Amino acid sequence: SHITGHALDSINNYPKTPALNMFTKRQLYNISRLSGFKNVDFYYPIPNHYVNGVLLSDNSLENAMVGNKIADRFLNYDVNPNNLINEKMLVDDFMQTDFTFFVNSYLMFLSDDNSPKTNYAQVHRGILTTLDDNCCKKIPLTEEAVKVLDNMFDFYNSETKRLKENNIENIKYALCKKLDKGLTFELAKGIPMNRIALSSLFNHNQLLAILMEYKELIYKLYPNRTYNDYKIQDIVLENVALVENANIDLNMANIFKEEDNYTIIDYDKTTDVIPLNYIVAQGLFVLAIDSNFNFREVEYLKLLGLSEREIAIYQAIYAKNVRN
Repeated sequence: SHITGHALDSINNYPKTPALNMFTKRQLYNISRLSGFKNVDFYYPIPNHYVNGVLLSDNSLENAMVGNKIADRFLNYDVNPNNLINEKMLVDDFMQTDFTFFVNSYLMFLSDDNSPKTNYAQVHRGILTTLDDNCCKKIPLTEEAVKVLDNMFDFYNSETKRLKENNIENIKYALCKKLDKGLTFELAKGIPMNRIALSSLFNHNQLLAILMEYKELIYKLYPNRTYNDYKIQDIVLENVALVENANIDLNMANIFKEEDNYTIIDYDKTTDVIPLNYIVAQGLFVLAIDSNFNFREVEYLKLLGLSEREIAIYQAIYAKNVRN
C-alpha cells in the first residue's frame, strides 16, 4: 500500500493500521443516501486515485472499447513499482464482469434534487472540470491551479476585447464568469471541428476543405501577426508568422462550429509568442492521435502550405511539449 508502506496491506482492510478503513461502492452509496444526498454519481480513476491515467464514468463503461484507452503501464511517482500484472489486460477482464466492484478507488459527486446531474468529470493540472446540462465548471484544487484559472479569466477578457476591436464577429470564446472559487463557462453550440474532420477521413476533398477552414480560422483569429526571426525552445524558426498571447490549446476538438460561427473552449494553455503555423500543425498532430493514426498529418500539412523543414521543426516542438 502507498499509504502504509506494507505490500498488499489494503486487501485485508489495513489490519496493521486500525485508523484506516475501506468501503465498497455499495457501502459508499448507502452512506451517502443515509446522509441525505439524493444524487450519487461515481467515477472510476484508473489505475487508482493518486496516479490517475484515465477517469471513467458509468456511461463510458457501456462502451466495449473502453479498455483500448487504458495504457499497458502507468507512471508511478513515489516509488518504483513492481509490475506484477498487465493493468490493461486486467481492466479488460474486469469489464467483462463487475468492473465497478473491483475498481481500486472512486471519485464521487454528491448533490440534492435541485442540483444538475454531473455528466462528466476530469482532474487535470490540479483543476477539477465538471460538465452538466447547464454549464461547464472548473474548480481549482491547488494554489497553482488558482493562478491558472485567474490567467484563463484574464485571457478570456483580453481576447474578447481584441476580437471586438478587430471586428471579428463570427469567432468567440465560450462565455466565462468567475465563481467564488473557480470559473463557469457556457456550453458551446455546434459540432467540434475534429468530429467533422474525422467523419471525412476517407473523403480527401472534404477533409482538405475542413483542414483549410481550420487554418484560415487560426489566421483570422490573429490578424495582427508580426514576421520575425525567433528562437523558441532552442529551435530556430526563420521568417514564420508569430503572434503574442496565443492560445496553444486551439486544437480542432476545442473549436465548435455552428453554420459560419465558431466558439472556442478550453483556453487554459497560452504562451507569449508562438508561430501560427505551429498551432495549425499541432492541431493536425492531435487529430492524427484522435484518428488512431489513420490520418496522414504530414501529407496534409504540406497541402496546407507548410514546408518539410517547418513540419520537422514543429514535430520536434510538439514532441518536447508532450514530454513536458
